[in-house]
Amino acid sequence: MKAIIVGAVIVSVAVIVVAENSPNSEANGGNVGRGARIAAWGTSRGVASCSSCHGYDGVGNGNSQIPRLAGQSSAYLLQQLNDFASGNRPNAYMANFAQRLSAQERADVAVYFASLESGFPPPERESAANMLQRGRQLAEYGDDKLTVQSCNNCHGPQGTGEYPEIPALQGQYSSYIVGRLKRWKEAPLRDDDLMSRVASELGPEDMQAVSTYFEQLPNAHDGGLK
Repeated sequence: MKAIIVGAVIVSVAVIVVAENSPNSEANGGNVGRGARIAAWGTSRGVASCSSCHGYDGVGNGNSQIPRLAGQSSAYLLQQLNDFASGNRPNAYMANFAQRLSAQERADVAVYFASLESGFPPPERESAANMLQRGRQLAEYGDDKLTVQSCNNCHGPQGTGEYPEIPALQGQYSSYIVGRLKRWKEAPLRDDDLMSRVASELGPEDMQAVSTYFEQLPNAHDGGLK
């Protein structure tokens, strides 16, 4: 246990040193160095460290439905934190953190995680080829019968995201994507929310298929997706 704690502190210090010396250490009103400190140690007002759940490298945890943050745009991350703080995105756990961070601290944390270039952990298990093929169809072409457009139409080629506020799906955990889709589907249908309409048309199998496709995409072999 002592070795783990020491290792975590060393990683945190290294991340902060690199962040503070980055040529892009400030963006979207935030500062990477300050964000790195909050991510590593929390705040003096008792806000816990972001890394205790999302990791020092921002890769999250698929088994706990904790999303990958590394590589998302700072604008998207900041919007989500602000939505948690205001209640526009209901989540009791995240609201507790976001509401106790100042507007400046939320911007700092957002730009920090956006600055990370972490690797993509391989999926925990292999998926059936027919599931990946269905997921790829929904991602690249959509489904006319379901009146669902392709995910990539908004989320960009290969699901890499569209700046400023459309998140990357590539490498995101399938458990997290499925959970988000289910919440959209279960919520009252909103005509002004595209994801609400998309999720309302997807069944459990299609949700799992497209989520699994995006999760394994950075580690995919061409042979399994043709």
